[in-house]
Amino acid sequence: FPMIFPTQTLPPPPAVTPPTTTEAPAEVPIVENKVRVHQSLLQSSSNAVEVNLASADLTSLTSALNQEAQKSNPSGSLAEVSLNDANGPLDASKFLSAVFPELSVDNIKSLFDEDFTAGLFYDQDEVWAAYILKLAPNANPADGQTFSTILETSKNLPNLFLSSPGTPSAGGFKTGQVSGLSSRYLAYSKKGSALSFTWMNDRLLISTNYAAAQKIAANLISQ
Repeated sequence: FPMIFPTQTLPPPPAVTPPTTTEAPAEVPIVENKVRVHQSLLQSSSNAVEVNLASADLTSLTSALNQEAQKSNPSGSLAEVSLNDANGPLDASKFLSAVFPELSVDNIKSLFDEDFTAGLFYDQDEVWAAYILKLAPNANPADGQTFSTILETSKNLPNLFLSSPGTPSAGGFKTGQVSGLSSRYLAYSKKGSALSFTWMNDRLLISTNYAAAQKIAANLISQ
């Protein structure tokens, strides 16, 4: 029998490959880069423009404002200038630290809201810069008053002007009024150059011209 019916070797069973488990890729959290939206503190203006700064420094800031000042606008008009840097609307802390390098950015952030309003006022001869800052929600108004008083002693006050205001008055800062509100002002030798700090509730108006301060004071959005 073995010669007629030789022993057959059964083939090995086919290899079974276990199914491959494919792991789902880990979910990468999406981080939203929220850009702050500028909200004007002015009720209205003759016109409004947006300006992109090359960088958040004094040279770029002054250059951008001077470029806008070359545009023709009627005497007595007010133009709002929205200043932007690479991250969106320029922060008040960056603006103030550029104008006053001696100031601490952290102190500015704790005192003022990052959103501020810049404007240009046109008279018959010149264009004057003005800025409106708003206290941060948790800031102490007394600290704001102290802040503006400290600014009076800064050697960098001329940086607020578009061009040299000349020589400051020998008498220094004096107390006056802007639209019935107490104001501290410093006159300079160049015609029309008068720097003023005026508090209007929680807003600080910094103006380089008296007529500009009056125009803006009458045009602020009420609380």
